[in-house]
Amino acid sequence: MKKIIVLAFVALLIRFILIIYYIPIFEKSDISQNLDKHKVYKFLIKINNQRPFQSKTDTQYYSEKDLSNEFIIKSYAKRSIRMNDDEEQNYAIAVNFLKGNNYSIFDHNKQNYRHTAHQHSFQVFIYKYFIDKQINFDYFIFLYIFINLILFFLSVVFFYKLSLIFLNERLSKISTFTYCLYPSIFFYIGPLFFYENLVLSMIIIASYLFLKKKNLLNFSIIIIFAVISLLLRFQTVFIWFLLFTLFTFYDFYTYRKIKSFLPIISFILIAYIAHKPILDKNYILFENKTLTTSSGVSFFIGANENARGSWDGTGKAVNEHKSKIENNLNELEMSKMYFNAGIEWIKNNPHDYLILQFRKIAIYFLPQNYSILPGNRIHNPINVISHIGLFLFLLKVLRNKEFNYKNLVILTPIIGSLLISLLFFIGYRWRYYAEPYMVLTAIIFYSQIIKRHNK
Repeated sequence: MKKIIVLAFVALLIRFILIIYYIPIFEKSDISQNLDKHKVYKFLIKINNQRPFQSKTDTQYYSEKDLSNEFIIKSYAKRSIRMNDDEEQNYAIAVNFLKGNNYSIFDHNKQNYRHTAHQHSFQVFIYKYFIDKQINFDYFIFLYIFINLILFFLSVVFFYKLSLIFLNERLSKISTFTYCLYPSIFFYIGPLFFYENLVLSMIIIASYLFLKKKNLLNFSIIIIFAVISLLLRFQTVFIWFLLFTLFTFYDFYTYRKIKSFLPIISFILIAYIAHKPILDKNYILFENKTLTTSSGVSFFIGANENARGSWDGTGKAVNEHKSKIENNLNELEMSKMYFNAGIEWIKNNPHDYLILQFRKIAIYFLPQNYSILPGNRIHNPINVISHIGLFLFLLKVLRNKEFNYKNLVILTPIIGSLLISLLFFIGYRWRYYAEPYMVLTAIIFYSQIIKRHNK
């Protein structure tokens, strides 16, 4: 275990260095004019001026008149570090709310503030607190970095413990070392400002706890991690619900006790309570208790005549259909229109949709990585070896009918991640949740082949 602790610490240190190198900083704009005075900005600008998410789009969420508003300027005055564009939109929503424009961003076409719940709302609540209390928001990003590093360190340790359930000590070390060096974890997503990093670490720790002694402490940790993960990235509901359902059926089948249902009931209840403020907020905005207004659009992106299976960065399909929608609809009504359009296209083109789903699967397993940092479109050999190993592991499980609880637990994040992608579109930030388990299943299969060959 000492070697794994050392490995986890080294991996943590490398991630920290890459975070500092790639952490995005503001460019001068109408709302961030005095950057040269900020120590953090001065330090980061010396390291690297070509960071991801570097853009001048942060003014788009406000009217030109409001860009000179004292409250808005003050909200950005002490900031040096940017988040990714989605989170900067959430920050702007929080600013607009506190300024008196409700949960909104400025619609430059209609020239008014438009109510929005397109992004995750939980983050908006957090950002509101920091802005309202006038706490330098750079401190929040430092806090994110700290939590990211601590959870990553724990995920390395727990991934080793998880590997030990399937492999011997030497192979478990190889598995853990591969996890640390896996392209997305090491470089393409891990060092960047994505809440997926926190969520993935929590999924790894929880999947180990699902396989260990079933007690109140373990399930308290699992439920806390699950609920926080949903608040940060609700699409992981596929993974968490499958894990809780799998445990419930396995435990009830084994022991025939009603208490087998307590974890999943507790999870659903606590998750509902945690999300109720979001549901209430969106009911006030749209008269509908919804978590987000983005699901219909995301579904349409993965189900229309122009869909190619992956994220449409050009926005071509969405913009084409937008011209057919009434201009006076709110964001939720528009989302429903997009969803209905996707369903209608599937009904009229079932064969094309089936082909599109196979295309999505092919894109999902392309040995490429998330497209922010350089080299992401290289067919990475580590991805290739991992994906092939997963396929062979699955074939072996199907052929030998090895549908035991342990195998299903490590396959669940892969299945959940793929379900998200097939329902919407392929995003390698969604595949991220599956990749440690691709590593583990691949090494399990290869080790069994080598062991058989040596005999």
